Amino acid sequence: MLEIKVGEHWIENIAGLQVNMDTLLTAWLAMGGIILAAFVITRKLDIVPDSAQSISELIMEFIEGIVKGEMGERGLKHAPLIASLFLFILFANLEGQLPWRLYHAPRGEFASPTNDINTTLGLALVVLVYYIGA
Repeated sequence: MLEIKVGEHWIENIAGLQVNMDTLLTAWLAMGGIILAAFVITRKLDIVPDSAQSISELIMEFIEGIVKGEMGERGLKHAPLIASLFLFILFANLEGQLPWRLYHAPRGEFASPTNDINTTLGLALVVLVYYIGA
């Protein structure tokens, strides 16, 4: 029978801080996926877009449409942050669909980075600092 233990993480001490390495590695994997996708898509931009360019333009138009609808034209300056958050959360949650149980960490298992409350707290702090500074 499968046993799932809640709250078990692979913890390492880095510079005197306890770091959840499983969350850190899967968050880096999500960021790496976003960076790789952006790199591949932007290598061959053209007036007549290919399918990858069309999908990326569709995502940006979707986010800009939401921003315009909620904040008006002046809100478009916030679209890059909203797009970054959207893509990170999307990639991070899609990682939860990968068969991580095949790969065991030294303690616990790999999971989606959004499975850890620290990721949610970090994203909330980014938005709070941005809101105060904007």
